[in-house]
Amino acid sequence: MKKLKNVPMVLLIYLAVMCPITIAQLDWAVHLNGGIEAANALAKKHSMKNIGEIIPDTNYFLLRTVHSSSRERRSISDFADIFESETQVDWAEYQARTG
Repeated sequence: MKKLKNVPMVLLIYLAVMCPITIAQLDWAVHLNGGIEAANALAKKHSMKNIGEIIPDTNYFLLRTVHSSSRERRSISDFADIFESETQVDWAEYQARTG
């Protein structure tokens, strides 16, 4: 019976190694005036990362959320509201990942 005492701990370690938890990142395509400088400033302001311009010379950029332990997660609707309130953002759309 003593051998079964450590089974829950072994199972927990196995699951932690074999099934790592990933934090979902949200990607947003945004169109804004001001080029890369404006995109970088917007991303920094909202704890995001500017992945880059989607199509060169169009001012469409891909922004990705960056999670940290000190910041609470925000939902898709939170970001929709954020981008709607930003005057330099003409258009924003959540980019659902497939596969």
